[in-house]
Amino acid sequence: MTKPRQHSSRTILALVICSAFIFHNNGAAQTKAQKIDELIRRCHDNGHFNGSALVAEKGQIIYNQAFGLANIKTKEKVQPITAFNLASVSKQFTAMAIMILQERGRLRYDDDLRKYLPALPYEGVTVRHLLTHTSGLPDYIELFDQHWDTTKAPDNKTIATNADIVTMLAQYHSAILFKPGERWEYSNTGYALLFSIVEKTSGESFEQFLHANIFSPLQMTRTLVYSKLKDQKIDHRAYGFRMSLDGKKFIPNDLIYLDGIAGDGGIYSTTEDLFKWDQALYTEKLVKPTMLQEAFTPVKLNDGSTYDYGFGWSLTNTDGKLTVHHTGGWAGFRTLIARAVSENNTLILLTNSTNAPRREMSLAISNILHDRPYELPRIPLAPTLGRTILRQGIAAAVAQYHDLKANQPRRYDFDEDELNGLGYELLELKKIKEAIAIFELNVAAFPQSANVYDSLGEACMAGGNKELSIKNYQKSLELNPQNSNASARLKRLNIKTE
Repeated sequence: MTKPRQHSSRTILALVICSAFIFHNNGAAQTKAQKIDELIRRCHDNGHFNGSALVAEKGQIIYNQAFGLANIKTKEKVQPITAFNLASVSKQFTAMAIMILQERGRLRYDDDLRKYLPALPYEGVTVRHLLTHTSGLPDYIELFDQHWDTTKAPDNKTIATNADIVTMLAQYHSAILFKPGERWEYSNTGYALLFSIVEKTSGESFEQFLHANIFSPLQMTRTLVYSKLKDQKIDHRAYGFRMSLDGKKFIPNDLIYLDGIAGDGGIYSTTEDLFKWDQALYTEKLVKPTMLQEAFTPVKLNDGSTYDYGFGWSLTNTDGKLTVHHTGGWAGFRTLIARAVSENNTLILLTNSTNAPRREMSLAISNILHDRPYELPRIPLAPTLGRTILRQGIAAAVAQYHDLKANQPRRYDFDEDELNGLGYELLELKKIKEAIAIFELNVAAFPQSANVYDSLGEACMAGGNKELSIKNYQKSLELNPQNSNASARLKRLNIKTE
């Protein structure tokens, strides 16, 4: 089940759609900055992009612009100084805090988790496992979805914190997903627990430690660890939003009860502050180069194989050229930082409207920087079909999908995430029949994707069809035996998974 947590809208900011899939090779007359500006402005005009973008080449900023609204209520516009929720891009700062503590001898990567959090029932999990997403720990978000009552939370406190994660894991003893180090599986739980380890070993709050040891030394004056429980004032803060399914209304899509938790997310920053962070990673301002080298090294699993993730960074090494990168998604926020380390090129995208095609934009900008032809992102399919569903019904939308796919396959985005996001938005609107039809389209288009069967299983369960739900979860697990969500769902339905 791959979906944006809490909200699944992939709708666009504007209704005006112009030609979106064009190959470009504009020649020497246009500078790289002008080409990047053309690309991002076209994305903004098409409703693809609402946010801030910074591009640097060889350590020098060549593009730094902002587009759209930071606050749909006040109509404040996005500026380069606008602070965005970084979502999972925050993880690299949590990892750096652990690296600083390791270098100072306050902890060791191979320390057992229970040395710092003895209440937890998990054996053999180390700090390194948490850093590299190889711990096998259960998803705390699913745990809270099952057990946290936002209306009757402990002590009338509806905002969850990192301490509550430890309490919940200790109380419910949720089963470990796999033996630590056995495989790689993205884990927000791991990074949320690293938050607690930072506080235990430093004797300071997580916020104080990051400010004193990272943000302040790098003069990142507009960066902070945010907590909904404290609700700190942030000047020029971006607020998440999405468009209604019919494209007529802005809908707030900002923070929820889990935003008292940090470590896996929770940091607000700007493109300019993130560029300071990026450049500092070429120096010894924070830790020694040998420490950074380990952070940018693929994790080694128990069987000797490796996975391209280090400490808070995804890794790509092509022809000896290293790129480290990370994306983030939470409520209405979608973020990306990509660093071509050997070239000192940087791309930072911060958005607050859920639908920026970050990967396509990143590829196009990389091609521009290397003087290669590039293509503009395709038109999002989800809002097009969504409007048809509301105006003409699901049958018309299905017919439209087949027509567009047959006649305009390179103009619209037919990626599985498009239909998946639309399906979850329909589920949120209680349009179960329509959601099932959309997920069925995705199954037909991507029959080898475990995720599409997982999503269809969820929709069928919402529609009361337990038998069909089980069938789709089993198919998802057949395609991906490591799909912990499908396995957990089947166990709840008392269906054996082995």
